[in-house]
Amino acid sequence: MNRYVIVFLFLFAKGFAQKPYSETYYPFIDKAESALVEGNYKDAFNFYYAAFSGVRYALARDLFNAAATKVLLNDFEGAKPYLLKLAAKGVPPELLQNEEIILRVFDKWEAFKPIYLQIYDNFTPTLSDEVLAVFEKTKSASPRIIRSGTVIEIKSDNPMYISGSSFSLSSRSENQIKLEKLLDSTGGFYEHQAGMTDQELLLDNLNTEVFTNLARTLHFTRPENVEITTTALQHLNTENYINQGIENGKWHRDIIGKTLNTKLESQGIQVTQVSIDETCTDIKAGIYYKLDRNTYKEKKQNYTEDIDLVLKKAIFKYSDNLFKLPFSGRLLHQTFPTCETAKKALFGWSLTK
Repeated sequence: MNRYVIVFLFLFAKGFAQKPYSETYYPFIDKAESALVEGNYKDAFNFYYAAFSGVRYALARDLFNAAATKVLLNDFEGAKPYLLKLAAKGVPPELLQNEEIILRVFDKWEAFKPIYLQIYDNFTPTLSDEVLAVFEKTKSASPRIIRSGTVIEIKSDNPMYISGSSFSLSSRSENQIKLEKLLDSTGGFYEHQAGMTDQELLLDNLNTEVFTNLARTLHFTRPENVEITTTALQHLNTENYINQGIENGKWHRDIIGKTLNTKLESQGIQVTQVSIDETCTDIKAGIYYKLDRNTYKEKKQNYTEDIDLVLKKAIFKYSDNLFKLPFSGRLLHQTFPTCETAKKALFGWSLTK
């Protein structure tokens, strides 16, 4: 047996008593990401290793980042066990080979790929036949969910959604409701149970369907401008379901931004890159930010980062695309025609150092 496969099997076979990931995993991930954005790749890797050592299932995004730190440390050999763990989660090689970090060592990756394929080709989804059958039927019957400012009546047993401007309505199928009940009884499925085809390494094939078509939070506004929030999951408490899955290591905390459309702005964090057409003496171009610490504190979960780390990572994303790090929302860029308009618009904002 190839020695890399042996190392992989050793790393993957550990058993642990289940503790919340907010206690055993994310404190080390926070330290790893903090070191990573500061360019301290050796410490970052050591913290990733500590995080993986305390849980049964390391998460795909973090495994990728750990492998990336090894590449940047000129240690592709050290990256291989973590790449093999991605193979075991059903991550196809074509999902990795166009990543910038892999392109930097493409010849080494090509030589290693047959070993990667040994593990990947043996990946088999571990979902039950019942779940797979319902899932397959659900995929072809998902309702189209459109945001609208129009009042909509939501019926608890059979919610209706607006489909386009014609106001034709579509209801969820029996299979969608059946899938929700299966999720309720199981608490959801681990990211390695269905195979992963998401470029962000956040969602496996099943949870892509669950979170993108069933678990999005919808916002409606009544004529008096009072916001109503409902959920596409009528048989589950969406927020509790997602939070419990994060604490149990079933999916990554970064899923929050993708599934519930949680933007940095709604958490009290604003970041933008500024250009100014004029040459100014009292204001500079660069990356600006504004923080509302109280808002962030109110919404913070046990597993989420401190606000300063979120800000560091948001700023880091403007200059780096080698790692899988969260950024909820678009990278904002603003250009001001004059120094005066920039000063007015950026009053109360801070320029990053």
